[in-house]
Amino acid sequence: MTEQEERLSFVATEKGERLDRFVAQHLPDASRVEVQRWIKEGRVRVNGNEQKASSKLRSADIVEVVRPPRV
Repeated sequence: MTEQEERLSFVATEKGERLDRFVAQHLPDASRVEVQRWIKEGRVRVNGNEQKASSKLRSADIVEVVRPPRV
């Protein structure tokens, strides 16, 4: 049986945090390197737009993650 992609959404409550760090904190079982790869692959979006891992979030930004199937 294959697992499916998981779609997650988070709302940033503070400004100035890096995108990769924010996602890694909300998904503790994912490494920051893994999160950075997802960002490069376009699996992470902020307010519907692709961003760099180093992008700084603003309060109330909506972060959407399409997590690939776990192996």
